[in-house]
Amino acid sequence: MQTYPAHSDHKKHADRLLTILFVVFVVVLVLFVIAFRHPVVPQSWPTATARISGTRIVAVAAEEHPFQGGTVLYRVEAHVTYEMNGKRVDRWAPASGMKRDKPYLESWLSHKKQDSCLVRWNPQNPADVEAMLIDDVPH
Repeated sequence: MQTYPAHSDHKKHADRLLTILFVVFVVVLVLFVIAFRHPVVPQSWPTATARISGTRIVAVAAEEHPFQGGTVLYRVEAHVTYEMNGKRVDRWAPASGMKRDKPYLESWLSHKKQDSCLVRWNPQNPADVEAMLIDDVPH
């Protein structure tokens, strides 16, 4: 006498159908969120001219890589003095993105010899400041 597993084919079809319905639901949900989200209106950041009293390269983060060890991330910072909303601000501000290549940042910084720059800040968070250095090398 032969025995067959009870409803194994029906279970496979039901599992497949549930998987397809789940994928369709997720796709529709994502499309709905994209279509009906409120657009973010970018607000321009205020700017000011700042005096530069120094620059430095600092280690700001470390990335861990399995089987490879870690990587240190560096960025350039400028010590700037400027006025924001009638008040004098004196601080170190990021002046570059984060890079793994410190010699590259040293070379990049060697072309930035001005004593002033433009700073900009996030109007929602004035502590979020960026110094914008320009090249000192003629083109």
